[in-house]
Amino acid sequence: REARRLGAAAFLKKPFDYEELHAVVRRVLAGPERGPGEESIRPPDAPALELRVWGFRGPGTDEALEPSCVSLDAGGRRVVLDAGSGLRHLASDPNPELKEIWLLLTHYHPDHVEGLRHLRWAYDPAYTVNIAGPSDTRRPLKTLVRDSLSAGGTPRAKGEVLTLSEYAFALWPGMRVSAIFTMHPVAAVAYRLETGGRSVVYCPDNEL
Repeated sequence: REARRLGAAAFLKKPFDYEELHAVVRRVLAGPERGPGEESIRPPDAPALELRVWGFRGPGTDEALEPSCVSLDAGGRRVVLDAGSGLRHLASDPNPELKEIWLLLTHYHPDHVEGLRHLRWAYDPAYTVNIAGPSDTRRPLKTLVRDSLSAGGTPRAKGEVLTLSEYAFALWPGMRVSAIFTMHPVAAVAYRLETGGRSVVYCPDNEL
């Protein structure tokens, strides 16, 4: 009751059923149901969101699954959340219309960055690839990116490598991202992405 009072769209008790979770996420992303004559609360010019999970690991999943890669496409641009080995599936299923890519890393444990070597867009000058992640003195992001990409040749895409703290900024007009530190053995952040009156939160590692 408290969750719904504060605006939650759904509430699932643990342990939850993955089919039920999938159905709830699809329903929430589709937007609120409207009765006859009701107007949509979504702005008519808001971009559509397409969210796909390319790799994940969690309670009840097979440890052999490739972890930690989610993509969100909106307004002709793409956000990739984490670069686990699941990134290779995303890289092998390209959308040639999406030439501007943001890769947001939550932290630098191997299961969240081992797929960087599959970041094929980094070697194509037709792409813009920006990579961002938290400040971690034990594993600087620029060093991690340089070492990971060097095996595949010389990166030729436009873009930057950005170290984040806790703040909000625009990835592009109409797409806002907020970063907040989480409780984890290494420096780690969660992200909230907002566009067109919708939001997606990505928080894979947090020990309450």
